[in-house]
Formats: sequence, C-alpha cells, structure tokens
Amino acid sequence: MQDFMASEIFRCIRRTGETFDVFINIGPPSKVPAEGELSEYAQCAISMEPFLPLRMFGGENEFQALCMALDYIRFILKSFFADGGRIYWRDTDSPVNLNSSWFAPMYAIGSTES
Repeated sequence: MQDFMASEIFRCIRRTGETFDVFINIGPPSKVPAEGELSEYAQCAISMEPFLPLRMFGGENEFQALCMALDYIRFILKSFFADGGRIYWRDTDSPVNLNSSWFAPMYAIGSTES
C-alpha cells in the first residue's frame, strides 16, 4: 500500500457530458539504491484515477522526480482538456488553471460564487 504526501480532487466533465471526479495522489520521492552499472536515482509515485493507475516517476534526485511527476499530471490534464474535457476546482464552477504552478481555480464568469 502506498502512502501519499499530497492529494487533490478535481471535478471533470468529458466532452460527452459525463461528470466524474479525478483523484490525484502524489507519494513522497525516495532514493533508489544503485544496482550493477546503474547509479542511484530517486522515484515518486503518482496516481490519477480514473485517468491512470499508480505509477512511478524517476529522476536524478528527489526534487527532479517530484517535478517530473507534477509535470506529467499537468500533461494528462492538458490532454483531457485538449480532447474537449473540462476540469473544475473541487465542487465549484471555477475552472482549473492548468498553467498555474498549483492548479489554481480561475474565476467562473457568470457565477455567483465569490
């Protein structure tokens, strides 16, 4: 079982109109010992159910592994958006800013939320 250091939930709508939640989980990066000719590296676990199951992302060190995992999360969400999907901040009508470093909610035009 994987322990996660950070989690987030976004509400998504497929271009077909189907609404669902995507559950994003990020595990703490950890060092992987060297084996044979390989040098030590680090890896970080992420999952984005229902988009993708748990998988590991490696990097030269823990910082790079974490950055690469976050970049992949952004890539998957941008791919979903490019296919006509919409991504909203938790249970709001505020779209997620996929260019924000922390996926910030954008102001929902026409919304009565403040």
